[in-house]
Amino acid sequence: MAIEFIHTGDWHLAKPFGRFDLEKAALLREARARVVDRVGDLARQIGASVVLVAGDVFDGPLVADAVLRKLAARLEQFSDLQWHFLPGNHDPATSNSVWSRFAAMCTVDHVVIHQEAGLHHISTGIDLLTAPLHARAIAHDPTAWMVDGTSTPDTIRIGLAHGAVQGFGSAGEASVLISPDRAVSAELDYLALGDWHGVRQVGPKAWYAGTPEPDQFPDNDPGYALSVSIARHGAEPQVQRHWLGQYEWRKSMLDGDLLARLGDLERSLVATGTDATNTLLRLDIQGRVTLEEEFELRDRIERLSDRTFHTEADFSQVTVNTQQLDADAFDDPLLASVAAQLTGVLTAGGDEGAIAHRALLLLARLAREQENVA
Repeated sequence: MAIEFIHTGDWHLAKPFGRFDLEKAALLREARARVVDRVGDLARQIGASVVLVAGDVFDGPLVADAVLRKLAARLEQFSDLQWHFLPGNHDPATSNSVWSRFAAMCTVDHVVIHQEAGLHHISTGIDLLTAPLHARAIAHDPTAWMVDGTSTPDTIRIGLAHGAVQGFGSAGEASVLISPDRAVSAELDYLALGDWHGVRQVGPKAWYAGTPEPDQFPDNDPGYALSVSIARHGAEPQVQRHWLGQYEWRKSMLDGDLLARLGDLERSLVATGTDATNTLLRLDIQGRVTLEEEFELRDRIERLSDRTFHTEADFSQVTVNTQQLDADAFDDPLLASVAAQLTGVLTAGGDEGAIAHRALLLLARLAREQENVA
């Protein structure tokens, strides 16, 4: 018997987003809360009947009841789908856990919370082997039992687990390690994994779906859910990615001709049709500039921040060409004198040099304001 299902995970509902102001943090949390709607709609669009959620549904064990009630209400709207939830390392199935509270609120038959490891017959000829976590960190591979979990002949076997695959990414520092050949040793047709926040195949028939709503400036590939189709036991799974993110987190490096590179970025936000109001942008800036060029960079980035949901820039690798300070339009004798003194401190470096750098920027702004008045 064939099956088509959705593989997702790492929703991290109720993530605080403490680096943002209250309004923006609330909008980002709401986008995560609506993930269940986007996942359910995707399942219906492609004709999948099962959704596997591979752990870290909640950002932590202390989640407000209101968050749990809203999730239960959203899931009730998708009674035509089977939802299978797995506790992860952020929301482990401990005594009196968030899952116990959620199970008391969500009692519909189409939502199954797998708080214990086991083999489950989810449909004729289809078995689901689950490996929930009961602690944030464990010393053993939670999927090891799957090798001995036998199914009847020709049954499609799907594993559901949360943890780092050994030898992949930061697995050496991970709190939960999973064997890279588990799908082979346990004769799984697919191993649905959570923990890594980007889409990635990490072994034979083993995939991370990543988080469907990005929450940081990534080096991986977040923002997707996976649709998986398996024709029969032993067949190669057909895996497709589907973009579900509401917000796009972009990281860009500016170097070389910094003003020109910033212009390219500004134009790209328009040319690609990107909805800049849903874009979070981080700029890592490296190079040597005149004071006037840095002032213009900061001014344009500030205007860019007004057009996007959020923009931040790291100027720590930017140095000022002190030999060209005379060309930075300090026509006022007093400002020119102060600038000369600050330049001496700037070239010394250290904390005092950083303070002198910021002071020179303020002087450049004051000089420009005087020009505008004149």
